[in-house]
Amino acid sequence: MNKQETAKKRINILLNEAKLVLDQNPTRSRRYVTLAWKIATKHTIRLGKKRRLICSKCFTLQIPGKTTMVRLEKNKRLVYTCKNCGKRKVYIYRTSS
Repeated sequence: MNKQETAKKRINILLNEAKLVLDQNPTRSRRYVTLAWKIATKHTIRLGKKRRLICSKCFTLQIPGKTTMVRLEKNKRLVYTCKNCGKRKVYIYRTSS
């Protein structure tokens, strides 16, 4: 097993633990997410869709309704707003017609 595979496994473990601990201890959850982010940047691993789960400003795990407010805007934009720091992420979506 090489370093990339080991790092990917650690990232997955840390993000899963962050989800489990979020309700009881949000600061520990944020620490797990920060560690996962550092491992990904150190080993140049792309997080892909998992990146949407992380606030890039305060490293809070983004769970709609708990830590994130999700809104659909008229001009086909999906806006995630972090309830902890107020950071906004905007994604454009397509409708099937």
